[in-house]
Amino acid sequence: MRTIRSLLAALSLVALSSTLSPASPATSIRPPLSLEASSSFSLSAMTPAETQWYNRLTGAMDASALLANDFMQSDDSYTLGRDGGNYIEALLMALKATGDRRFLDRVYELTELARPRLRDTWLDGTSDGYTDWLWLADPTNATFYGKDTNWLDESITSGNVALWTYAFYVNRTLDPKFATAANFWRDWLENQFLAKWYRRVGGDPLVAWNTPFAAFYKPDVEPRSANWRLAYYLWRVTGNSFYKSRCDEIVAQLSAAQTLNPARTTAWRWARQLDPTSTEWQTINYANYYLRVALEMHQEGMPFYSSPTTMQRFASTFRDVVYPGAMPAMSGMKNDVNGGGSTGFALYAFNGLSPWDATGTLMSLADQSIVGVGNYATGGRSKSARNDVYVSAYALMALRTNPNTTAVPEPTAGDALSLAQNDPNPFSSSTSIRFELPRTAEVRLSIFDAAGRQVRGLERGTLPAGPHVRQWDGRGDHGETLPDGIYFLTVESGGRRVVRSAIRLQ
Repeated sequence: MRTIRSLLAALSLVALSSTLSPASPATSIRPPLSLEASSSFSLSAMTPAETQWYNRLTGAMDASALLANDFMQSDDSYTLGRDGGNYIEALLMALKATGDRRFLDRVYELTELARPRLRDTWLDGTSDGYTDWLWLADPTNATFYGKDTNWLDESITSGNVALWTYAFYVNRTLDPKFATAANFWRDWLENQFLAKWYRRVGGDPLVAWNTPFAAFYKPDVEPRSANWRLAYYLWRVTGNSFYKSRCDEIVAQLSAAQTLNPARTTAWRWARQLDPTSTEWQTINYANYYLRVALEMHQEGMPFYSSPTTMQRFASTFRDVVYPGAMPAMSGMKNDVNGGGSTGFALYAFNGLSPWDATGTLMSLADQSIVGVGNYATGGRSKSARNDVYVSAYALMALRTNPNTTAVPEPTAGDALSLAQNDPNPFSSSTSIRFELPRTAEVRLSIFDAAGRQVRGLERGTLPAGPHVRQWDGRGDHGETLPDGIYFLTVESGGRRVVRSAIRLQ
């Protein structure tokens, strides 16, 4: 099994560095979860709990295979984005947890079903030269039906496409089909989807990204989190700083929406709308879309979301506020994150927060929620199996997440070891690595490969407080040219460790 599956992202792949025990003198480090498929996947290396969830997942995939195909061939951005997108994301979380190429191949199959469904012409014959899926959820909705103008589902579908584009991009050297798919979907996002919306707002990209209802931006938490996914993964694939700037803006916007719940101060509450005066609390079915992205971005080391304290509060939100009314029979649940209203029980992807739930409640709910093979409707279209795919994939991911549930105080301003994203990234011949020390101290700057082996030591010694920059030429300690792939830049000082991922492309 790959070492890439442990979750340093929980404590150390952060722009907000976390206080850790003093760094070990060992020369290897386990990198965070990755979308990179592994050639060494083996069930025999799994723990009994991982094996159980893996078997549940693969059984549920078989029993829902035709249903998933239906989602992706629906021609409907509503169905494809929500049902199909959630299904694909679950498979990619399972890929992160296991490295099993089976999940990536299935994602490829599903996205290839959706690809020929892209069209230019609306149902009324309108054509603008840009392809997309149409919104077909409600024929009585004259505003959106048969068009590609629905703000919410345009956001959700494009965010999903960005996620699977990045998955194919990360695995582009594994199989030519993944490289071809990555190129196609990147081109579609930039030259079809975004180009269409930029044109519709007079050619100003910032208006499209930041003006509510002008383009694909609807000022609610769940579509804005989908915009976050779009910006982040396009930045990772293209290296374009415009997308990084949009990502940073959205992170600031979403994190500011979180407030402590006065009835349970270990938990968050947040309004559905990105409006500080709103008290229309986010309902859990829509919180599902937001938390999926938050879990991904935790793994990517995104500020605020990378903090264990932040994730513990999300876990408390569902464990202590949303679900208590449903225990122990799970006959109902609280409908919003403030704790009011009720509806039928659903776990969605919230068991992905299990690593930050020291009580084990969320994982217990996952275990109770499984319908399981033998109880599915036949014919490959079982909705129960579809739900089991979600729960099982996030359970697998949770099991591969660092189980340390101890909240770590955030460093105060001016007291943080920091490591910026290398520039450029991806890079070919050379990249700049910038880090900053809060005080004069011994520091170690190292490069690790995806297997967790140190391949280059760039700095080891005492440096003064302040910013520093080092160049890395993509070579190892012995001057050898290192292959293309994902590497981990690690700076350690004063008992703190910060990690950033870098991509080398020659």
